[in-house]
Amino acid sequence: MRLAKGDRGSQIGKLQRLLRLHGFSLVALDEFFDESTNEAVIQFQQEYDLEASGIVNLETWKALREMLVYSVTDDSELYKGIRKPLAVMQLQWLLRRHRYLDVEVDGRFSSVTQKAVIDFQLKHNLPADGIVNSLTWAALRNNLQKTS
Repeated sequence: MRLAKGDRGSQIGKLQRLLRLHGFSLVALDEFFDESTNEAVIQFQQEYDLEASGIVNLETWKALREMLVYSVTDDSELYKGIRKPLAVMQLQWLLRRHRYLDVEVDGRFSSVTQKAVIDFQLKHNLPADGIVNSLTWAALRNNLQKTS
């Protein structure tokens, strides 16, 4: 997938949410790859020694996702229906890294996300209540190294 200035759509929205997670707070969440999104992409690419073209290619997507675990430390308690899209996106990304591939990184704590959380909690001997607390966050991050 390749995204560039002028593009529109849900993939641009995902890109913008990822950029926000990386601290680019001025990026609008409007599903339009405008100048501010382009500038944030270039700055991100420069910070991570990628080709600073402003074009979001597979390498940039990978870096945006992989660096999340190191750049976001929001350990908010999460549960089905909560409206904390950036924290939920981080959770969903971590769950996907743990091979819960049915989970879409969309910022919505749905029943699919809840089921993946419960399955993860069971697998790691945590209270399997579907609520992501500090213990679940720690297990998601600590066990990531073993699955990569």
